[in-house]
Amino acid sequence: MPAQIQSANQGTARPLSLLEVGQVGWIVSLETKTAENKQELTSLGISPQAIVRMFANHKSHFIFKVGDKKFVADKEIAAGIMVQPLFKRSL
Repeated sequence: MPAQIQSANQGTARPLSLLEVGQVGWIVSLETKTAENKQELTSLGISPQAIVRMFANHKSHFIFKVGDKKFVADKEIAAGIMVQPLFKRSL
């Protein structure tokens, strides 16, 4: 049976680290410890209004895609990328 896409609960923004594998959201803000970290993320295309999809959610790191690029982030970085969930994949 093909995967179905269904609307996720539309609620408040949450850290990227809380997205489920396959879930899609849009980035609403970057809450980093330093301006340099925020600038680095933005220069990579990880910025507010970008669409993000979670590929893997491990205890120590997270793999996600923004645009055509895949990224790996540790817990601290992923916790500072605030997203609004849009869709959830279900099997």
